[in-house]
Formats: sequence, structure tokens, C-alpha cells
Amino acid sequence: MSLINQALKRAQEAQDQTPPEPLHDLHFRPVEPAHRTRHSLGLVVPISLAVVALLLLFLVWQSVQQNRVAARGVQPAPAETSITTPAPEPVGPLGTVISQPSDPAPVTEPSESITPEPPGPEPAPAVVATPQPPPKPAPPRLQGIIFSPVRPSAVINGKTLFLGDRFGDQRVLAIDKESATLVGGGQTNVLTLEQ
Repeated sequence: MSLINQALKRAQEAQDQTPPEPLHDLHFRPVEPAHRTRHSLGLVVPISLAVVALLLLFLVWQSVQQNRVAARGVQPAPAETSITTPAPEPVGPLGTVISQPSDPAPVTEPSESITPEPPGPEPAPAVVATPQPPPKPAPPRLQGIIFSPVRPSAVINGKTLFLGDRFGDQRVLAIDKESATLVGGGQTNVLTLEQ
């Protein structure tokens, strides 16, 4: 045990003989800024993707609206017809109709001068409107096919139809890669893509 005590005494004496290092010789490194590029890029990418997706959805919606208007076509407004009825004739006592002459002859008496009244406006001839038959629907025209083995669809006159959907009085029976089959009214109509 004496060997341990002697070693401890020597270590303490060595510590007492070396002066402590002054604090002013310490060298500090400047603080480095934290890297925030990851956090800022993390928000920019999802926001820009969302804006692009919304823009694409808007463009697709506009395209669909334009296709619907083009498929309907511009239909002329129905011509306005007016029905003109003649003015009612004056009715006298006891329901008798008093007819007015179209050109009354002036009556003159020797003592008085009577000026004739100007005739009233002539009734316009009656215009009879003939009812127009409703316009015939456009014949079905196959404009495109989106073929999928699970759920194929066809674009007919600007309208996307799936199996079983109705087009007027016809129903979509089959859709393959080059044609669509409509059935209805006792007829089968096979539409093919135009070349």
C-alpha cells in the first residue's frame, strides 16, 4: 500500500508545480448557420405540384365544356311568329254587330257642313304560325374509343358512354378496339371509327 501512497504524493506534487493554463488562450470557432434548404424545398415542391394539378384539371374541364358545345352544334333560335287578330268590331244593342263602311260617304246638309271622320287603322291580316316539327337528333357518330378490358368506353357525339349507357333511345351493347354497337328501337347500329 505504501507504493500507492507514494505514487499519489508524486502526482500531487507534479500538479502543484505546473501552473494552470490561462483562459485567454482559448480559441472559439464561430457558430455556423443551420442548413434550412431542405425545409424550404420540402414545401415548395408539394405546393408547385398542387398548382400544376389544379391547372391541368381546369384545362381538362374547359376542353370537356368546349366539346359539349361543339357536339350540340349551334342551333338557330326559333323564329318568332306573331299572330295578329283583327280589331273587334263594335257591338250595338242586343248583340248586333255594327259594321263600319271602309269609305264612308260624306253627308251634307244645306244648313250644316259635316266633316267626315278619318277611318281607323286597317286591321292587319292574321298570320297563322305553323308548328315546326322538332329537329331530328344527329345520327350517332363514333369519335373515339378508350379501350380497357375492365371498363371500355366510347365517345359518341361528344359524350363518353360506357357499356349499358343510353344514347337517345339506344343502349350501348358492346365496345371493342375499333367499334361500338348500339341497340334500340328494333335496330342494331355498329359504329366504327372514322379514318
